[in-house]
Order: sequence, then structure tokens, then C-alpha cells
Amino acid sequence: MGSSPAPGYKKYPGHRLSTKPADVRVQVTYQGEVIADTIEAIELHESQVGHVASPVVHYIPRKDVEMGRLVRSAHQ
Repeated sequence: MGSSPAPGYKKYPGHRLSTKPADVRVQVTYQGEVIADTIEAIELHESQVGHVASPVVHYIPRKDVEMGRLVRSAHQ
């Protein structure tokens, strides 16, 4: 394996990220209202040599989200 310019690679060389189409319908509801609904979600998988590092995260295209129902925050 070649070197990686990513910060943290030297500390966690066995940490892997992979993505793939979710192949399922993903809906997000808040207080009974659907605020996102897509069949185009992407799954992000994180693993650390031999085990899962964190739960699967779904990324939803903005076009499938009711953006007007979201509030900007200071979080990044």
C-alpha cells in the first residue's frame, strides 16, 4: 500500500472508509413530518482492521430533503 497524505493515516493505517449506494428507500421524519425521502442515499461504512468502527451513515441528496425545514447551526 502506498503512503497517504490524509491526517491520521500514520496513527490509524488500518482504518478504512467505503461508500456504496444504499439500495433502499431512506426516509427521515421529525415530529411526524417527512423531511427527507430518497431512493438515492449513499451508505458510508467505517472499519478498523477486523471490526466495524462506527454505525453506517446515510447521505441523502439535497434535492430529496425539505431544506426549508432545516435550521442552520454553528456545527461543522
